[in-house]
Amino acid sequence: MKLDFSDSACLLVTHGSRDPRPQIALDHLVKLMADDGDRGTASPSLIGTGQLELAPDPLHQQILRFAQLAADRGKTRVQILPLFLLAGVHVMEDIPAEVNLARLALRESFDPVQEPNLAIEILPYAGQYQDFWKLLIHPVDEIGASLAGKILLAHGSRRMAANQAIVEIAAQIEATPAFWSVAPDLESQVMSQIKQGCRAIQILPYFLFEGGITDAIEQQVQRFSQQFPEVRFKLARPIGATQALADFLMTLIR
Repeated sequence: MKLDFSDSACLLVTHGSRDPRPQIALDHLVKLMADDGDRGTASPSLIGTGQLELAPDPLHQQILRFAQLAADRGKTRVQILPLFLLAGVHVMEDIPAEVNLARLALRESFDPVQEPNLAIEILPYAGQYQDFWKLLIHPVDEIGASLAGKILLAHGSRRMAANQAIVEIAAQIEATPAFWSVAPDLESQVMSQIKQGCRAIQILPYFLFEGGITDAIEQQVQRFSQQFPEVRFKLARPIGATQALADFLMTLIR
């Protein structure tokens, strides 16, 4: 039986960036998700985007505007889908706090005797779903032999418990975990693998879209190549706004 999503709207929430590329990719992703409905598959007829940081307005105001738009179009439910990979502070604290502010503002925007016929709910963050990471890791070409190493690089969180997910994913693909913002970092793990005798190292970035951080990772890998010319480095790319990611997100929404 096909589910009816005609009463729902979905807001994809990202961290936000000064680099325009993540938002461009996100806009394309929304188009791919909307095209899912054009192919005859049930999907929300209203999909939007919001940024937790680096946006002109705080997230709760973005949610409120989207909720009011949804209500004007006859929707009774707004789903907030955090496009985050780890259960860090943003997912566990910041986004729920902003959603609560939006709910309060939504109630206050109606007549005191009238309850808004619109529910705002938070879906589990994208990276929580089993095997979601498989969409984000592009294996690079085989580099070889018994002297090859592999590093799974994620942003990391100051909520150390959140980083355990990366350790577990790395174990599944026989990789060494590394983090951009917390220890152990990429450089220390590269040095460790070289000391173990690795002469070829794959680096798999666990990021959604290209941006400032992925540029910095690429520059660091180039420095490694210059510093260790005897070691071959292969850097994979983030997944980007692919049809596979759009389909996966539509599955989560359903």
